[in-house]
Amino acid sequence: MCGIFGYVGEPIDVGAAVLDALRTLEYRGYDSWGVAVGVDGHLAMTKSPGKIAGASVDFPDSDIGFGHTRWATHGGVTEANAHPHLDCSGRVAVIHNGIIENFRSLRQEVEAKGHLLRSETDSEVIAHLIEDELASGSTPRQALESVFARLDGLGAVIVLDLATRTMVATKRTSPLVIGRNCSKVTVASDEIALAGHATEVHYLEDGEMALLTAGGVEIAGAGSPAWSTISVDQTRSGLNGFPDFMSKEMAEQPDVLERLVAEGAPQIETLATAIKESYGAYLIGCGTASYAALTGSYLFSRIAARHVNFAPGSEFKYYEHFLRHDSLA
Repeated sequence: MCGIFGYVGEPIDVGAAVLDALRTLEYRGYDSWGVAVGVDGHLAMTKSPGKIAGASVDFPDSDIGFGHTRWATHGGVTEANAHPHLDCSGRVAVIHNGIIENFRSLRQEVEAKGHLLRSETDSEVIAHLIEDELASGSTPRQALESVFARLDGLGAVIVLDLATRTMVATKRTSPLVIGRNCSKVTVASDEIALAGHATEVHYLEDGEMALLTAGGVEIAGAGSPAWSTISVDQTRSGLNGFPDFMSKEMAEQPDVLERLVAEGAPQIETLATAIKESYGAYLIGCGTASYAALTGSYLFSRIAARHVNFAPGSEFKYYEHFLRHDSLA
């Protein structure tokens, strides 16, 4: 899980704006961070391992830039492995949230073509695959569409193309939300990072692709995008007196549960029905989410007198022979 944020619009101190947005997303990853900004005909970039804390960046004002805060998977916590990642030409930068399961074969392919990879990550191959597509005459949107179709696994990708000063974003399961107002368009892995930047938001569906330009945003894919008024404010994005985000989120849980009960009744009823009608329900999670899933299995036993299975995400594949068409995971 990583945090990503991008900006295209009127020229501002976009580096500082991106870094501030990443601070609100640091709960999604705090191993390293990076910011890239399009300035003076090139991509200027700052990357660093460790938490953002009091870090700052110093870029000229620009109309385009993005950044990433990383939770390391492939490759250690180093500056080279921090995002964004560049292609060989310096025209394209990429940030990515997710895992590319077939990255080894893709890496071998791009290295065989002469590309120089500077990191150990799975994500960097995207930049070089995009570079090849652009060299063959594809537009940035066509390039990402072609490359993303080749990536196995779940993830969200944002490509910054310096030549056209555009960003293209798409996702598979991993979250991406687009924000807009009269002067800029933004994209992030959580709506909370768009507070202060957007008045309206659209959550990308799988199969949709967003093209962000200084003139606005175009969304192609599943159908007409559903725009809604942004539902968070900037006061909710900070620590608000808490020592860290974990403490803050623990304290917020009663309010969150009350809001879910008040606003989420249709979704709750749908999920309850799915559980009731299933043959074999599995709660699956990794890391702290696995503890939540384990706790959930206890609660289903105590409150609902129903047997619900628990499995760590890394081990769920060993249960596949128990699954039927009406199993629920």
